[in-house]
Amino acid sequence: MAAPISQYRALPIPANLPDEERLELLIKAREARDMRREAEAQAAKEQGFVYQRRSGSYFDDPVAWAHDCIAWPEGRALTVYQEEILTALVEHRKVSVRGPRGLGKTALMSIALLHFALTRDAAGADWKCITTASTGNQLEKYLWPEVHKWARLLRWDVIGRDPFDPRRELLQFNLKLRYGAASKVNPEEPEQMEGAHADQLFYVYDEAKLITDAMFDATVGAFSTAGKDDGTSAYAMAMSTPGDPVGRFYDIHARRPGLESWWVRWVKLEEAITAGRVTDEWEGEVAALWGKSSALFRNHALGEFASSSTDGVIPLGWIEAAFDRWRAMFVVDGVMQGKHREVADGTRAIVGPNDKLHTIGVDVALGGEDRTVFALRQGNTILELRRYPFDDDTTVISGKVVGVQRAHGEPKAIVDAIGVGAGVFNEIRAEGTPVAGFVGSQGTHRHDISGEFGFTRKRSWAYWNLREMLDPTNGCDIALPPDDRLLGDLVAPKWKEMAGARIQVETKEEIKKRIGRSPDDGDAVVYAFTESGGSWADLYRSDDELAEQLEAEVDVPQPTQKPARSGGWADVYRPRDKDDDGQPAKPKPSGSNAAPAGQEQQVDPRAGLKPCACGNLRRDHPDDGPCIEEGCGCQAFSPRS
Repeated sequence: MAAPISQYRALPIPANLPDEERLELLIKAREARDMRREAEAQAAKEQGFVYQRRSGSYFDDPVAWAHDCIAWPEGRALTVYQEEILTALVEHRKVSVRGPRGLGKTALMSIALLHFALTRDAAGADWKCITTASTGNQLEKYLWPEVHKWARLLRWDVIGRDPFDPRRELLQFNLKLRYGAASKVNPEEPEQMEGAHADQLFYVYDEAKLITDAMFDATVGAFSTAGKDDGTSAYAMAMSTPGDPVGRFYDIHARRPGLESWWVRWVKLEEAITAGRVTDEWEGEVAALWGKSSALFRNHALGEFASSSTDGVIPLGWIEAAFDRWRAMFVVDGVMQGKHREVADGTRAIVGPNDKLHTIGVDVALGGEDRTVFALRQGNTILELRRYPFDDDTTVISGKVVGVQRAHGEPKAIVDAIGVGAGVFNEIRAEGTPVAGFVGSQGTHRHDISGEFGFTRKRSWAYWNLREMLDPTNGCDIALPPDDRLLGDLVAPKWKEMAGARIQVETKEEIKKRIGRSPDDGDAVVYAFTESGGSWADLYRSDDELAEQLEAEVDVPQPTQKPARSGGWADVYRPRDKDDDGQPAKPKPSGSNAAPAGQEQQVDPRAGLKPCACGNLRRDHPDDGPCIEEGCGCQAFSPRS
């Protein structure tokens, strides 16, 4: 340990001394100055060893750094979701988080900034941190004051260095250390973002929902050259309460093509309440103020993207809620069940060898990079998606479908019977397994759940049908496998109201042109849910009415040989005045349940049933029992039941 620096301080030299004495004191003063500099260097070196050693252990552990190096106020600490986000920042490099007001977004970004700056500077790394926001005011009034606040709470004895110098280091909107600096860039200056160069880069986007695409695009180059193994790294953290479902922040959370490298997190209101960040009373106040169905409440309280003028068919929050229900079913003690598959092959393999399926939605690839997708449905759950590359040999795809059917109770396959799909449909029918053809361009007489709106074509009805089943107010509790491509497909379609109170949903070709790929996964899931008796409003119509409608709608290619009877809606397609062999049908006995003489009276299994909200049927008795559809268990009523 060097001697105290104060003992090397030189004494002042009187002006009236003789020259010889004055020279002697000047020499001693110079020696004292040199010794003082040496002592300062030694002290800095010793302090630097502590700083470097301690900060080095926290280099890739911001959670431990925050716990150890911050003097947390009484009763405060990182929340569970904040720890998850900081951990994901190290693992995934780019994280995007949305949630309600008050969850601690600005505080978390400030902590991440201070951790990055101190650990990189201690390691002697060339670093830069660029902060930006939707407005310059957000940076100056909120983010940088929060950085100053948390800097005052740092435990410098644990960090191993002196506090920031307010004149040279922590300035109003800058942090300048030995090897790097953090600074702000106003939102109208994307070229400043693009001009940042360092071995270690960190981009912070505060209130990211209104940040322009240009500001996000300015960082693309940094991530293209950063690598984990060459000492260079680039990180990004974007956080915001959601707004309208537009812009780059929304696109990231909607998993648009080209943005899949972002790790996304939706912090829900319940999590913020449990963590003590917001209160139940606050939720009640804003619900009364804005209304629970308002876009403001959904944005600022629920953390959902919403707009009173949005034209997306299915809200993002509804899809993510379906993902959460699937996780609740198949994540046990934090471990995902089933076998991992590569993304190109589908979601996790959940279906067991003896599992019975209800339907299989089949979207057949038309060529190129499109993939054929199977959506395996059991009750109100899509258990898994299976993806296959394009194959112009229709027998390959039909063989896979029939194989799944025969292994899992012969569920009905709903096949996109257009182009290549027409051949797949015919071959499945020829095998005698249950199949229905779906032709999205056909007209339809179906209506939405209110009975007030019709549809321009069958595809529009099918997507709206899934929307109604995902609507949380209808209680269907649809569960979908968490998957970025599926999420992107289901949020992509837009709709508009046409003349005659009819709803029109975008065609597949329009969606493909807009998002750059075919929504194969979304279409397969939509097809899988069309076999539930039609839309709920149709359930109130008589069987004769529905049969006439289906006869009018069907227009699928006919097989070259007579298929076996499927027992499903395919039988309704057969003209009612002909039997299975195409001969005139025999007259029916009088009475709905009359039986030929000598035979036991047959009871219609549908008698005494009424529709439930999921589109299945259930027994109509006083205690309102469950839906009788195998695997459903739905207790919900249709609003009109």
